[in-house]
Amino acid sequence: MKNLERKALFFFLSLFSWLLFSPTAYAEVSLGLTPAKVELSLAEGEESSGEITVVNEGSVPLEVSFYVRDYYFEDDGKIVFTEGQENRWAASKWLEVGQASGRISPGARIRLPYRVRVPPDAEPGSHWAVIFAEGRAIGDNIHASSLGVRAGAVALVTVPGKVIVKGEILDFRVPAVGYKQVPVTFKFRNSGNVHINLRPQIEVFHRGRVINRIQMAEVVSYPQTVREVKGYLQLGNIWGLHEAVLKIEQEGGTMVYRAPFILLPWPWIVGGLLLISLLAWLIVRRRRRQADLRLEEYPAPGESTAERETAAVHQALAMRAALPLSAHRPFFQSRRPDFTRTLNILTEAIEQLRQENALLRRNLEDLSSKASSERWEKVVAESLIDAETEIENVRAKTAASIERASREAQKQLTEIENRLKEKFKTLLNDYKATRLEVEKFLDKLGSGEGAA
Repeated sequence: MKNLERKALFFFLSLFSWLLFSPTAYAEVSLGLTPAKVELSLAEGEESSGEITVVNEGSVPLEVSFYVRDYYFEDDGKIVFTEGQENRWAASKWLEVGQASGRISPGARIRLPYRVRVPPDAEPGSHWAVIFAEGRAIGDNIHASSLGVRAGAVALVTVPGKVIVKGEILDFRVPAVGYKQVPVTFKFRNSGNVHINLRPQIEVFHRGRVINRIQMAEVVSYPQTVREVKGYLQLGNIWGLHEAVLKIEQEGGTMVYRAPFILLPWPWIVGGLLLISLLAWLIVRRRRRQADLRLEEYPAPGESTAERETAAVHQALAMRAALPLSAHRPFFQSRRPDFTRTLNILTEAIEQLRQENALLRRNLEDLSSKASSERWEKVVAESLIDAETEIENVRAKTAASIERASREAQKQLTEIENRLKEKFKTLLNDYKATRLEVEKFLDKLGSGEGAA
């Protein structure tokens, strides 16, 4: 059994070593074409030629074949390569390559000649095709021979004439909330008959000034297609409201599209919220444990406990009995009906408070009879304290109201007394003046009789 385990272990180690140190594990297959895009402007019947450099950028020799294909775009933007299908924009029949195949060693390069012939009846506008270089690894290693690669160079041929250059930005999307690296996406519709080389530029504004300007890679917009372009905005730690402005330069002017967004450190915010939630959960859990421990410290209530609770409640009620408001009598009687009415209202309010106090005492007695543990004793004591506080507040407010009414009545009586004094003084002065006049008249009357 041990020998079998050793053999299995040796087998797996050998297999791992073979996979790890096998040359095919590091075989790299890659092709590069320069230039990747060829743009030509040729009239009907004209032709042109050139060369494309094909480089073996891998680590194994390649057997390379060369051919031309048409391609078109589906509604979702997917590229479909075709062979022999006629369409308005096809240019594969206009292109010829100088050789069909070749062998390229690692790091070596070959020059692939091509020729473009525009037919006499070519329709004005853009036409395109792709020149493919498809390579397959060759060598003694059977695993390397199964590796393949394909690369292409786009050929764009513009036939002059009634050329329409027309396009518009359909949409420019930026996430409402971003953080440092913000993805952007826009769609461009080419409604003309010639391709447009888009060189989109995005400017980011914050508080009215440009904080970043990004030049995106050139993109080809093909006629009668909608091209979706994606990119990223690399932004710093400038939080707040921003505005991304997309600009595309064209012959007729500059197309501009704006999209606001907010830059926030949302990973830090989410992490902080999670941390706060965790701390809150730990605190609540700890407090619950402490409450459970305090409850466990109290024994089950017995007969002696109930007696102590009842005694405590009765003691509290006895203390309360010393606090009721005494019957207040007005220290003077006012002849004014409004003052008497005020005193009657206050007396009724005091009587209502006494009735509520009696009801509260009965409720507290019922509550004390239902107490079954020391926790109920604490609740009853707190209720009594709150009731005493409320009664004291009402008593103070009532006494203050009575005092204000007394002061107003005293003030009114003082005013009446002052007015009576003024009237008395006036009457006294009138009496003195009348008496003086009578005395003068009597004196005149006595003087007349003596003369007679």
